[in-house]
Amino acid sequence: MAEFSPKECDANVGGLRSNSDDIVGLMERITGKSGDLKAKLNDSAIEFSELIADDLKSVAEENHGAWKKTLLACEVARAVMDKWADDVEWYRNQIDSLQEQWDDGPTVGRGDSESEIEDKKDKLAGQLNDEADAKWQELKRRADENSEMLEDGPEGDLRPLFEAGVMGWSAYNLANDIKKPQYMPANRERAEKYARDLQPYLNGDKEPDEDYYEMVAFLASINKRATEKQEEGGRLSHSEINFLETLYEDLDGSRDNLLEIPEETDTENSDFSDEQREDLLSAMGGNLLALSHEDLGGDYSRMPDSVHKIMEGPDSYGSPAPGNTEEHDANRWARDADKLGALLGHTSEINGQPMEGGTEFSARMTGVVGHVANGIHDGTYDIGFGDPEYQKHDSTLESLLDVSTRNKDANHAILTGDDNYVNPDFGRGEVIEGIFAYDWEDDGETAAGLTEWIHEDYCGPHVPKEECEHDSGEHDRAGEAMYGLIEEITSGQTEEHLRDTGIEIDRVDNSAFTRVNPEIGESLTDAYITFLNDFSVRSENTQGYGELHTDQVNTSPFHEDGDTSLMLDPDQKQGFLQFLVADETQATRVSAFTQDQEQRFMGIAMDSEGSTTPTAASRSAGELRGALDGALFDEYNSQLDTVHEARAKTRTALEAGRIGLSTTASSFGGPAGAGSAMTIGTLINDPVVERGVEMLSEDPKNSDNYSISRDELGNAALVDREAVNDHVTLQAANAIVAREDLDASQIGNFDENLIKNGELAQDIWVLENSGGSRRGLIDQIRGIITGHPNSEPPSQFQENIPHTQWKNSPTGEDLNKFINDYQDSYSDAYHDRVNAHEPGNEENDKDN
Repeated sequence: MAEFSPKECDANVGGLRSNSDDIVGLMERITGKSGDLKAKLNDSAIEFSELIADDLKSVAEENHGAWKKTLLACEVARAVMDKWADDVEWYRNQIDSLQEQWDDGPTVGRGDSESEIEDKKDKLAGQLNDEADAKWQELKRRADENSEMLEDGPEGDLRPLFEAGVMGWSAYNLANDIKKPQYMPANRERAEKYARDLQPYLNGDKEPDEDYYEMVAFLASINKRATEKQEEGGRLSHSEINFLETLYEDLDGSRDNLLEIPEETDTENSDFSDEQREDLLSAMGGNLLALSHEDLGGDYSRMPDSVHKIMEGPDSYGSPAPGNTEEHDANRWARDADKLGALLGHTSEINGQPMEGGTEFSARMTGVVGHVANGIHDGTYDIGFGDPEYQKHDSTLESLLDVSTRNKDANHAILTGDDNYVNPDFGRGEVIEGIFAYDWEDDGETAAGLTEWIHEDYCGPHVPKEECEHDSGEHDRAGEAMYGLIEEITSGQTEEHLRDTGIEIDRVDNSAFTRVNPEIGESLTDAYITFLNDFSVRSENTQGYGELHTDQVNTSPFHEDGDTSLMLDPDQKQGFLQFLVADETQATRVSAFTQDQEQRFMGIAMDSEGSTTPTAASRSAGELRGALDGALFDEYNSQLDTVHEARAKTRTALEAGRIGLSTTASSFGGPAGAGSAMTIGTLINDPVVERGVEMLSEDPKNSDNYSISRDELGNAALVDREAVNDHVTLQAANAIVAREDLDASQIGNFDENLIKNGELAQDIWVLENSGGSRRGLIDQIRGIITGHPNSEPPSQFQENIPHTQWKNSPTGEDLNKFINDYQDSYSDAYHDRVNAHEPGNEENDKDN
């Protein structure tokens, strides 16, 4: 049986403490001072003369450099002895804690057998031994660090001594004539000194000099440590956090508060050069983010009052009394927000990525931006009052969003409505609505930072495996955020306001937010593509994000036991898709990827060895395609004058996606629906999408794309059982071709119109142009799929077709069942919705 056997440290702590005391005694003899010299050296900044006894001062002054150097060498040695003793005690305390866990033993169940108990003990021993070994390795690292500091002496890196709390002001007090910044501890006293000493430079009374550069260098050194800790893991020391908190608190309470620094250092109105200003703002802005970050030891409560006030929104500024000439609350908020954005806009980068703030700070900043954007949009806040200098809402709000959306945990909090991190006065719907529906000058590029990370952190069917190496925490965080987003924007007033923003874009008077801000629409389409497999999960009774139930796994072609997934009802799926297809570019992409997914279902249904039944595949395929067709119809029905125009544009969107799917698959050297050709980056800035946008942007009254007969209009979607039958038959034939079990030209022998651009037709309306009857063509194609072609000789079609679910049925019952199941799911998602808009079914139906 395994045992807990940690390594013992035989260092003599008492001996180390004694050595430290001996060094202090030596320093007392050198200075002639008795009493608590260690405290006198470390508690505050003092002059060297205060450390020397009166009867030795004349001698010390003659060669004070040598005296200081000797004393500093002694002080460093003393501090290292104290730190090494503390390190040994730390290790022993850690091992004692692990030993207690071993002595308590593993948790044993009432019915556990002896062998099961032994197995648990072995497992516990392995776990504790691993933890003990990690502690031992850390002790060895500290030992090496201590040895290096003893060897380097005063010229080495003294920060570990400051962080350990064994050295205060002593190095600074004993330094030679040039007092290096690294000799000064980061503590409250130093922060108070810096806050006072910086003022003359900021208000223009002094030009930057050696003392100024010393302060900026020290601030930059803390900022550098913060960026390193944020990248590698770890926290700033308590003294460093206290230093930053005091510095910003004191600057905030000065005559010109913290937020005035960007303006006070403006090169047109001050003695600062561009480089001097950039260095100061980078250090001040970066350290402000460090102070806010929980992982670095800071938190939102430590931020200065001026920042807290901005996060509370314009109402916290109070409205001026009647007759008072004081600026309106929203204007004053905007001015301060602009200054904060300028301060944070110069922060350092970590491997090319800007430094991020803490979760609560970032969530509150995103929240207040959404609140204010919503207020500007609905007229609650009238920022500017004709002052052209402050008619710049976008740049102010974007500068804050650019910083706040860097923190993914904060984005997750906003999208899920986590009350632990957001302002309770700003509801989730208000914030999301404000950010999404605001008419941004950059088309929502900055605002898209709230969501564009989701597809990067979630491993979906169209994400290359090499880009999908996230831990489960990141994966689940993205899944939870995606559900929270969809839940909010597809329900209640949030959905209503986001669907009808009141903003006109390209002949559409009341555009959806994705049309107003196409960059946000693109990020959400990226997310949809990533979550395609989850959109295929049928979940009418349970919504959310989490582990799938067994019955859901059994009916989901792309999930296994233990998998987590989005669980959306049909209305949520269709509502979300409708937002995406409101923008022509994303409509083409969504159409292409959804039809690609439909073909994947078809391949699964045809595979007799698959774990998913044809019934599960058909229902999932029908629901997903119905959601797409319903989303397209609903969106275009809201944009256009008649139901028929809506159907016509729906048809065009599906055709554009079909072209995109076929062209993209060919460019990748594989058939459409093969399951590996398309990645999430496909169809972005692609000529095919440009053609799709051109098709969808044309006026349906004047475009050849819409010049179809009334009888053909129904082919924009699968309006009846016959249409579903024909569609599924064509899809199945394409699946066989995609599997390279049959050549498209063989089916094309029936009618040349079945082949378009070298590909087998995907859309049933193509059959309307065939030379023969549509019914006859479908019957012949269906005969091939079921293994009973009506043509002679049948062997030319059958010899290369492998065993499938459908060939196994001599009368095609499996295909019939697939069609029935597909139609039921499709109808639930599409027919009921579209039929409600047919003439005579709604009193307020549009004119036809």
